[in-house]
Amino acid sequence: MSKRLKYISIAAALAALTVPAISLSSSPATAAAAGSTVSDCPWMNTSQSADVRAHELMSAMTLQQKMRWLDEQAANNPGQTTFGTVTYPAQVPCTPTMAYADGPWEVTGVSGITTGFPVPVDETASWDTAESYLKGQAMGDEAFQEDRTGILAPGIDLARTPYGGRNAEFMGEDPLLAGTMAAQDIKGIQQGNPTEPVEAVLKHFIENDQELDRQLSSSNVDDRTLHEEEGRAFEIAITQSQPAGVMCSYNQVNGVYACQNPNTLTDYLKNQLGFRGFVVSDFGAVHSTARR
Repeated sequence: MSKRLKYISIAAALAALTVPAISLSSSPATAAAAGSTVSDCPWMNTSQSADVRAHELMSAMTLQQKMRWLDEQAANNPGQTTFGTVTYPAQVPCTPTMAYADGPWEVTGVSGITTGFPVPVDETASWDTAESYLKGQAMGDEAFQEDRTGILAPGIDLARTPYGGRNAEFMGEDPLLAGTMAAQDIKGIQQGNPTEPVEAVLKHFIENDQELDRQLSSSNVDDRTLHEEEGRAFEIAITQSQPAGVMCSYNQVNGVYACQNPNTLTDYLKNQLGFRGFVVSDFGAVHSTARR
């Protein structure tokens, strides 16, 4: 991961931070920061660039605190320490929370009114890449207006079974078409308004093709299937659009949970596909941070 991309998410969160941390959340970490000053937390100095502030914040953190940014729950709750079976140290004072919005077909989880677009499987059926770009551009603008730094979208889990309860959220069964349309969504989100950038987080990596027991099940696939089907959709989307993030999925892949699977995350996503952004977990998908 390049140094620039390593800090891009935190820089975006800090860029949105123009009020004291205590007003952002009622979590213990932010409450403890109520009496903190800029000298205690130099990354709160808004006269500095977001990039400089992100470097200062990261320099104050231990490795374990840095790892919290890669778990969606831990990134959103700086003062909480235990998430399922994983325990982290509390975050440093004055740490911003990540402001994600979900967004396969609209910017959700916000207080304002946003546009409800056709579900992604309908979007894909149009074969209209220009419309996908415009949709992403509109979502990026709405997310920015709602003070969100990232959108958890698009989703390109392939419709490998008609019983998939969330098939409508994704872009169909064809990897070439799904990857191409997703790339335009991402470009619209990230590049559609360069003065108000919002990150796209491509999901769910990988082989997340059913809802039944998705936190327990294992998608067992051979190498050719992985690369030529679902992996091809991610390859196209990543190489054509460079999303800021990729979300790893709840399921196991060949018996190893996707969010701690070196075969898919390190060998495939990083080394083969050349992805240089960040990987964040699906909400509760981290089971262990121990080295496998």
